[in-house]
Amino acid sequence: MPNPFWRPTCNCRPTVIMMGSPCCQVCGKPGVWLGWGYGMIEMMAVFERRTGMRSMGPHRGMTRELLESRMVWCPTCSGRCLVDIKDGMDCKECPECRGLGVFFNGTKKEFLEIRARILEQFPDAAASNFDPDLLRYLGDED
Repeated sequence: MPNPFWRPTCNCRPTVIMMGSPCCQVCGKPGVWLGWGYGMIEMMAVFERRTGMRSMGPHRGMTRELLESRMVWCPTCSGRCLVDIKDGMDCKECPECRGLGVFFNGTKKEFLEIRARILEQFPDAAASNFDPDLLRYLGDED
């Protein structure tokens, strides 16, 4: 389920880069509207949809190094997978990246070859309902 997020404008908690309430819970200072985004569980599901790999396990390092390093943030949603509608009162899946937040900087063939290399080492890492046609491949576009 999408959640609204704000960027803090205070330094009460320096490690906090976004918050789920409009005001800082420590000092009450209002934050700056960032837009809608997913929480951790939803982002784990997005990871599986865009990589075809399970979101947790020993394959994550290799997946990060070989696949995620080739991903580029969607310019429309800035990687949030969602875009604001109704003046920020609601959101919808980003139509540009199909709700994945990224594009693969290469061809579909390259992506599938890299994924196969990871699965050779970690055969149990495959996500069960992966659709490679959901991801956009910048190397295949004119």
